[in-house]
Amino acid sequence: VFRGSVYSFATLLYAIFVIIFLLVEEISFSDAPENSNKFKSISIFALYMYLVGIGFMLYISIFVIHPSWFNRLLCWLSENHIIAPASPNSAEVSSLYLRLGIVFFGSMGVVLFGLLLFLLFDGAIDDINVPASIGEAILGLIFTFFQMYFMNANYRVLSVKYSIEEHCIFQLSIASSHNICRFGFMHNFAVNVWTWLRFTSAKYQESAIHVCRR
Repeated sequence: VFRGSVYSFATLLYAIFVIIFLLVEEISFSDAPENSNKFKSISIFALYMYLVGIGFMLYISIFVIHPSWFNRLLCWLSENHIIAPASPNSAEVSSLYLRLGIVFFGSMGVVLFGLLLFLLFDGAIDDINVPASIGEAILGLIFTFFQMYFMNANYRVLSVKYSIEEHCIFQLSIASSHNICRFGFMHNFAVNVWTWLRFTSAKYQESAIHVCRR
């Protein structure tokens, strides 16, 4: 219990550090209003944020919520090793209105990333590295859509239970899923705050351009 609490606190500190770092980066690299029409090129950190977030949701979907295909492999190797999937029959974690809000804001995020892709392909945004910015926008679109689907499809999943035998060669990866879940959810929280800050910054820069033109 103590180790779990320490790890939960560590993931909270990680999310706070990431959010502060991204906020400082966004402010430090903000262009002046007269140059704010230039879209900033992708950074390695942006790739890290999106790829880790997508990878976490894939891991939870494949190995925790729907591990049937992996269980077939385990049964073929040994009948004593199996992953018990998370129970989908638990009480609802979120209300209908919250899920509708997730769909609404998720759909708006997908539309915004789609418009950004259209502007990049159309050449309406001046960027020194268009392919990299296109890749970032595609990853953002995939992350937003996958998260929207993930949160609505699994709103009844509450607990994760595992049944493994001693000396199981997959024990390390299965037993560490609790910590992976703690880290992954805090990471995705940081990604969402970062995405919101970026859209807010872009909107502010657009408003600054209109004010300067007046």
